Amino acid sequence: QLVEIVSCFDNVDLEADDFESSSEDEQELTAKETLQKKYPPNFIQSKFTIGVVEDLVKKSNDRKVLDEAEPLLKESKDCFQREEYDRALQLSLQCRKLLEDKKAYLVEKVASNLEELVECRECGTRAKEIDVFCRNCGTELNSQKGNSGSVTH
Repeated sequence: QLVEIVSCFDNVDLEADDFESSSEDEQELTAKETLQKKYPPNFIQSKFTIGVVEDLVKKSNDRKVLDEAEPLLKESKDCFQREEYDRALQLSLQCRKLLEDKKAYLVEKVASNLEELVECRECGTRAKEIDVFCRNCGTELNSQKGNSGSVTH
């Protein structure tokens, strides 16, 4: 399994001095902490998870699952290339969940689609009922049940 972890970082240029430090405080940093200081947030996690998902895709023989997983994996890789590491990690984790436990993935997907949506009175953007502010214009969303799905300004 260590070989799999190392192979995820084949294209990452690591040098011996990445792990050397100049002060005693820095010498107590773990390799993980050192790498996290050098690379952007979620870079390492997304790179690793994408590698894990690629292995799961290779091992899967369920065509229906693969039809859903492969586009998620491709989008995750594209996000990684664009240096959108948060989104790459999110997509690769979704893909991993799908490949490892399709039933749990589908339940979560259906539940997220069932959330009630409200419409921002200011700009018309649809938002989740639990959202406090419109993601488009920033208007405060005060969901009122007797207001037929609209929100107040």
